[in-house]
Amino acid sequence: MENWEVIELCNQGIIKRERVKNVIHYVCRAAIYEAELSGQPENVIAGLDRVYSQLIQFSAQNTHNIGVKAVTHNDSLLKYCFNQHNEIPVYIVFWLYYVYGNLFGSPAKYTERHYDVYSILQCKYIKYYRLVKAGDKEDVKYRKNIRRLICKMYRSGEYSKVFELYNVPLFDIVAEKELDNISLLFSELFEKELDLAVDDSQAAAIGYIVGRLQGLSAAVKTA
Repeated sequence: MENWEVIELCNQGIIKRERVKNVIHYVCRAAIYEAELSGQPENVIAGLDRVYSQLIQFSAQNTHNIGVKAVTHNDSLLKYCFNQHNEIPVYIVFWLYYVYGNLFGSPAKYTERHYDVYSILQCKYIKYYRLVKAGDKEDVKYRKNIRRLICKMYRSGEYSKVFELYNVPLFDIVAEKELDNISLLFSELFEKELDLAVDDSQAAAIGYIVGRLQGLSAAVKTA
């Protein structure tokens, strides 16, 4: 197999199903090692975090020379190992071997078993998964309420001008320089009020209302 084919396999491939358990227990062993190295032999959760940090660090330093893509904060060792899909990316296994191969050999061929640590990490993932699912349900509920409120405002006709501007480029409506001027005035003249605003969207809403009052005033003067 050509070198570029190996790199492509690492970047795009998924570890073979029959090797998955080997890799998972390899991760468990690496977590034990890192926990012991940090003086917290009982804290394999912290050990796994250190494994993750090591993979990110070493892969970032060497990805350009080797060609295998780096491990990033978008990856999750817990998810890859315990989500029951049996889909561990090959590049994760590559960097595991790169960092820990001299200590524990090949992840795909690892035969030792660490069921106590496996159980701890699996429970950690289950708790994390349940929190994520609960958060997703709350997000869905929140978005439904938001859509309901927007539909209500649309039907009322009170914000028809705003709805007319939907999908219109803002800088076609307000010149960028004018926007800068308004931002400066707004932040300096209404600093106390902006501090009371909960978030940027509320501040933007206040800005819209003040701008609308300014526009009405200008319309009266030119009438």
